Parts: sequence; structure tokens; C-alpha cells
Amino acid sequence: MPIKIKRALELLLLLTCIVAPLGFTSAAHANGRLDFSDAVIVVDIEDARPVADNAARVLAEEAERRTGVRWERADVPPESGAYVIITLAEEGDMDPEGFRVSLDPAAGPRLHIEADCGRAVLYGIGHVLRKSHWSEGEFHVPADIDIETAPRYPLRGHQLGYRARGNTYAAWDRDQYEQYIRELALFGANAIENIPHYGGEASPVHVMSRHDMNVNISEICEQYGLEFWMWIPANFDLSDDDLWAEALEKHEETYRTSPRVDAVFFPGGDPGSNPPELVLPFVAELSGILQQHHPDAKIWLSLQGFSPEWVGEVHDWLNEEDPREWFGGVVHGPGSLDLPE
Repeated sequence: MPIKIKRALELLLLLTCIVAPLGFTSAAHANGRLDFSDAVIVVDIEDARPVADNAARVLAEEAERRTGVRWERADVPPESGAYVIITLAEEGDMDPEGFRVSLDPAAGPRLHIEADCGRAVLYGIGHVLRKSHWSEGEFHVPADIDIETAPRYPLRGHQLGYRARGNTYAAWDRDQYEQYIRELALFGANAIENIPHYGGEASPVHVMSRHDMNVNISEICEQYGLEFWMWIPANFDLSDDDLWAEALEKHEETYRTSPRVDAVFFPGGDPGSNPPELVLPFVAELSGILQQHHPDAKIWLSLQGFSPEWVGEVHDWLNEEDPREWFGGVVHGPGSLDLPE
């Protein structure tokens, strides 16, 4: 046998001896998983929490999507067979929006997804879907699945502006929006932002009006427990009283018809070229309308496009007025002060 081939075979044999004890063989994989192909989902929450119930629906649908097997719901754990139990942690027992996933092979087996809040259940479900092994008719969970974690940042959002300028989601219907938002949530997103007004009224590929889709996205966010944001500029001259009043009416209709609103992102500039002495009274008036319909919602102001002098005026106003009851914060972007400042 040529020396090079002999050495290659010896090396292959050596690697086989090293790898096998580490568990990277097909037999070890089979022994390291538990069968949840016919699992039952139990939501063990005393008071009805629609977001947690929706999360259980998401788990059943995503398991079925991958395996063809529909997991059933139950009020109590079954006497035999695999089951997934969803619970909420005691207040203060877990970091904000954290989740814990653990497996008890002796009880059923039982896969336990415990979360700090309803939407955090989705994060735990996302972890299970990514770590599990599935194929047609089969869903197996790793026997060593065990994690407790929480997001590093409190706000993890995406803008999905339903308007003519989008080159993908402009053509989506409600179901496609829901699936996309669902998958963002399964990977840890907790906020979605839409653009209900600015940027053209319609696209040739829109399946519904921008107003109706805004309502739909707000409903989806409410269903999944995600924050709903809206990006709404004042791209007109705020010194025009008629345009001012018209804009307030449009805002009021949008707030009133949206099931959920957590924040309004108001760009002071880009678009818009109004000075702070007009922008600040306008957003203050907006806040009153916003909180009539969504008492906990806040307005966030972007300083993008503001001159250094205008930025200084905004900071002086914040210090003097202290509008934290309705003012969420200053958005950092091009043209703003340095982030640490």
C-alpha cells in the first residue's frame, strides 16, 4: 500500500476514534433525542392570557408545518406520552422578556417552556424550533436542551412600511404579514413599525388600502404581544394652520382605528424642514390625541436634519418642560448629537 494512502487511512481511523466518543455518530444522535412527534401542548396559566394562548397556537402550527403532525391542546398534562407545558414565571423571577427551556425525560417526557411574559413564550418556542430535529411525521427534541436567557436590548424592532417604496412587502396580504412578523418574533423581535401615511397613497401591487393594512398590522402586534410603532412625519409647512388641523385629524383617525399603538416616531427633519418652535408644539398637541386612545403610548422625536442650533433648542425645551409623561425619547440618527451625549 502506498505510504500516503496508508497514512490517510490511519488518520481517518484516528479521527473516527476521537469523534465517536464525543457523540457525533448517527446512533448517538438517535439516543440523544426524545420523540415529541405526537406531543400535546398544555398552557398552565391561571388567568387567560391571549398572547400566551396565541403562542401555543404558533407552536402547533409551526410543528405541523415541518412535520405534517398537528399537536393538540390540553388543559392538564396527559397521563402518558410527550407534552409541552407553557408557564409564566413568578414576577421578578426572570429577567425582562427572558425564557427558560428545559426537558424532563421521566415525565412524559415533558418539555417546559417558562417565560417572563406572553411574548417571551414565543422566544422560547423559537429556540425549541431551531434546536429540534424534524422531518415528515417526526419531531425530536435534544435530550440536553436546557437554557435560560434574556434579551440584551430592551427594544428590538423592524420597520415594515406598507407603502409604494417597498420592493417586497408592498405586495403582501395580511397572512403574509402575520407569518413574517411571527418569524421575526420567533427570533426575538418585540416591535414592528409601519408607515401609515407618508410616501404615496398606494402601490399597484397593494392588496388593500394603507389604512386597512395599518389596522391589520396593529391587530397582529396586539395578538402577538409586540409593540406597534408608526413612523409619521410632518412633510408640510407647520405654520399653515389649515394643514396643521388637517394633519391632526388624520393622526386622530389613525390612532382611533389602531387596536394597539405603543409609540409614534416623529422625524423632526428628513422629511420636514420645520424649526423646533413649530415642531415641539405640534408633537405636544399630537400627544394629547394619541393618549386619548392609547394612554401609555409615547412620541419619539428624531433630530435628523436639524442644525446644531435647533438641536440645542430641543434640549433646552426638554430640560425646561420635562415632558416625560408623553415623550418617549430622542431618536438618534444622522445629524443628531453624538450618541453618548
